Amino acid sequence: MNSYSNYFHRLKNGSRLFLLLLPVIFNACRKTKVDNPYPLTGVQVAGSSPSSVRLFNFYNATLDVKANNVPLTAFSSSSVQGNQIGLSLFPSGAWSSGDDGSPVTMPVSLFDKNGQLHIIIQSRGVQGYQGLPDIPMLRVDTVLSNDPLHPKDYYVMGGGYLKVIDRNITAPSQADHFKLRIMNFGQPKDTLGLTGPVVLTYADGTPVKELDTVGVGKTSPYVELPYGSYQFKLYVAKASGEPDYTKQLAELPVYPNFSNGGNTPQQDLVTRVRGFKPGGTYTMMVTPNVLGYNFSTNGESPTFFLINSYRVLTEQAAPQNISWARIQAVNAWQDQSVSFRLDGMTISGGLGLGQSGDYSAVIQGAHHLEAVDGSGNTIAAGDIVLYPYDNITAWVFARGGKAAIAFTNTDMTSTLYESMSNYTVDDGTDGSKNTWHFNYAIQTRFLNLSDVPYVTFTKDGVLFNPYVSGNLINQGQNDTVAYPQAYINLQPGVPVVYNPFVVFPSLEGGWLMKLNGQTYIEGGGSNNIGLAQSDPLPIRVFQSSPQDGVYEGQVPGALLGNVTPLKEKDFASGTLIYPDSNLRAENGFYTVALIGNALGNSGPAGKLIVVKHNK
Repeated sequence: MNSYSNYFHRLKNGSRLFLLLLPVIFNACRKTKVDNPYPLTGVQVAGSSPSSVRLFNFYNATLDVKANNVPLTAFSSSSVQGNQIGLSLFPSGAWSSGDDGSPVTMPVSLFDKNGQLHIIIQSRGVQGYQGLPDIPMLRVDTVLSNDPLHPKDYYVMGGGYLKVIDRNITAPSQADHFKLRIMNFGQPKDTLGLTGPVVLTYADGTPVKELDTVGVGKTSPYVELPYGSYQFKLYVAKASGEPDYTKQLAELPVYPNFSNGGNTPQQDLVTRVRGFKPGGTYTMMVTPNVLGYNFSTNGESPTFFLINSYRVLTEQAAPQNISWARIQAVNAWQDQSVSFRLDGMTISGGLGLGQSGDYSAVIQGAHHLEAVDGSGNTIAAGDIVLYPYDNITAWVFARGGKAAIAFTNTDMTSTLYESMSNYTVDDGTDGSKNTWHFNYAIQTRFLNLSDVPYVTFTKDGVLFNPYVSGNLINQGQNDTVAYPQAYINLQPGVPVVYNPFVVFPSLEGGWLMKLNGQTYIEGGGSNNIGLAQSDPLPIRVFQSSPQDGVYEGQVPGALLGNVTPLKEKDFASGTLIYPDSNLRAENGFYTVALIGNALGNSGPAGKLIVVKHNK
């Protein structure tokens, strides 16, 4: 074969090889293109690590969001299908403005290799409200940076702009504490005059001394407080810095009062009892919010107002608590000073009869408790094993003429388990369908620490009428959620262990109405959101007896007429928050105990005491 033939033969074979390599070459070129033919899916986004960027919607209306020009919401006022990525972040297809600001943490997978994310946030159409001018249209077009060492929160504000706030990720200096701050971004003027610096108080109106007043547009420094369940309240501050108890700010979703044309003092508004966990970081955020009230008779013409109110935000979730429990003590023994020592350390000192001490945070495990009289002598002692998140109360009381100690644990969630539906299979794996939970409620434990063998607690002499009671549903005039063992035939010094609480729940949304997707209060009168449907008043106690063989039990039995019943004021946190002196029973967590000698034996006379366990 000549050289030409050899060349042609090699060229022919090479052409074949070239043709075989073409797909590889084209595929290699395709890999260099910017567009990715395999975009992120919702599964990838949902499984991605969270970035340092978190978004909050305080705009008072629904928003749409794009990330890197990919719509994450439906961009429509109607209910339409969203894409997989967007639905993993915004399941409803839109970014609503919830009571907590509807926080969204952007996943790392949406950021480029330089940690940048191009984002567009815009309002969904013109937001018009009867009684208010249109909310400013919003369109934010910016680039967000993922900087784990300097995390940031991006607040979409009602004024149509984005506010960027540094988020503190430093844990509290004390492991059993949490961090708290206040941001006051309220408008200078609002319908109810709730403007100016604000001051934080506990449930009874006592100011939180660690926090000064916080002016408009200001952010307070973080303070650290012992972990626990708190019922904080926020007030407009007087010039002196003291709370103006007639100008309380509402904690969403609770509304301010709007009777008498908005001239009613803002006082005694319901706030939620919240668990602030050890190691967590929280913010109370004041913003102007669109709140609607129905003043018409047809229920379809609400009038809206822009009113300063606030939310409680979790800035940094607490780590799992594997260490801390809480314990407090109560003197239910005699009318003399009693102190309490836990493992030799004083946790409460100088408690008079019926008085309770504050909770102390202690490490989980075995502990020894002593009750000590005014001379330093130990009058009673007890041992207990504490577990994380226990809320233990130690009661020193009289048993057989001597002091004794009983322990109770308070579940501060207003949650009750009830397997009540004929159509719900209780297979022991998922109890969520059988769990009743109330954010606002009066939850009470009843306790017999007296000389009466069996007692039954009643509402003005009539047994409580639970909606749920031992696997039964009462369709009548119910007033509670409870099991009968919680208030019937209680023995001295024997706390009920299982389902021990009587819950007076609220219709949390029962006074709210919806119109075109917006929420408003029906009637525009006194604010009932969060108020219990009924209250435990007056509480009267009876000497009762259980069934014994062929003998029928006596329930409620004979009234203990020498025991003064409890009234409305006994379930109020104090007098400061009631400038009009109209005290009422507040939501929260209580124990009602019968103590002393109700049968007329020697020693302190029988009486009912109330201990409120949340601060």
